[in-house]
Amino acid sequence: MSNRPARNPFFLLTAILAAIFVVTNLALVASMLGDPLAPLTQLLERFGTMLVVIEVVAILIAGLLALTIDRTQTLRAQRSELPPRNEPRPPPPTSDL
Repeated sequence: MSNRPARNPFFLLTAILAAIFVVTNLALVASMLGDPLAPLTQLLERFGTMLVVIEVVAILIAGLLALTIDRTQTLRAQRSELPPRNEPRPPPPTSDL
């Protein structure tokens, strides 16, 4: 069994949400250049701003969760590598100058 920490699913979720955000913004730009009577254009004109705001908030939440979990896993791994506190530590090396 390897000592690698468990995978953090929030990094993948953040990447997927960012890709959806890019596609939404490209669709908004395309709808401005396209037919104003097209159903997708009307839908994006009506709900586009709210959709972008929701996507930004979702990206921020997923990103913060990913970073928090990653930091927690890193600290836990560092603590497990430390010697117990009740063990005597070797004296620091001295230099003979």
